[in-house]
Amino acid sequence: PNFLVSAAQLTPLDLCVPRQRPQVELSFEEAERRALLSKKWSLYKQREHEMEREAIKSMLEAQQEALQELKLMSQELHEEAIKRDPSLFPFEREGPTYTPPISNYQPPEGRYHDITKVYTQVEFKR
Repeated sequence: PNFLVSAAQLTPLDLCVPRQRPQVELSFEEAERRALLSKKWSLYKQREHEMEREAIKSMLEAQQEALQELKLMSQELHEEAIKRDPSLFPFEREGPTYTPPISNYQPPEGRYHDITKVYTQVEFKR
């Protein structure tokens, strides 16, 4: 059926005919090319990840070395350098940290349906 699609009304999904894509048969050469490309891409991403990890590791080592040198030069400067900067990651929290119970609260009446699964140990005789 032909439906006019407007901004106010869309065609219901149950009336739409699902589209079927034709099954594509790849040649052996194309399948091998894609597999090789996937392996090369995986190797490239692995090396990229390893290089990034090494760069971060060397930066952290340089930072620790600089902090050790600063500690030898001046203890006050070292304390200021390792202090947390609240402007980098501002932390704001609203609301109570503890909510006391309501003293005169009466729970509603109703049926309770227990759906807890019970597992039993089956013993085998030898």
